Amino acid sequence: MGGGFGKQTDIERCLVKPSQDNFLQFLSRLKMEDIASATDINELWFYMNYRLNFGRIFKEKRKVKLKQLCQHLDILGDVISPENAFALYFKAYLEYKMNNRIPGVMLDRLKKRLDTSVYWAERLKVFGLKVEQLKKENFKEAIDFNKDFFSRFGSLSQA
Repeated sequence: MGGGFGKQTDIERCLVKPSQDNFLQFLSRLKMEDIASATDINELWFYMNYRLNFGRIFKEKRKVKLKQLCQHLDILGDVISPENAFALYFKAYLEYKMNNRIPGVMLDRLKKRLDTSVYWAERLKVFGLKVEQLKKENFKEAIDFNKDFFSRFGSLSQA
């Protein structure tokens, strides 16, 4: 899921140059037969990180697994990568799934992160994730958006 020394942190600190395209344009133009540049590999890493580690959380129903994911996101969001907006969003989502409420401090922390990072604001937007969904405790839009998100990108949906 990434950490304090990962590619995403390097991109945020301008140590690695992000794609010239916005993230959605990048995914839309990518073909399976393309030879990826170093910059493209960073963007692909981000896409796969979300796909493998976060997007699937919406499908999870098992209480034991929800608790395990919540504990994992505690460590990721508090220790390993406190700037990771995916960890903050999905930790709040899991809090709602497990306890039927989201602490205001979680919402404030995510909102502050998005207000101070164009990078994370764009990334959450691309995946249909919004602070308002958490505030209203209504995730239908995000779940529906994520159900078919990967099929929009042709050969990438086969990954």
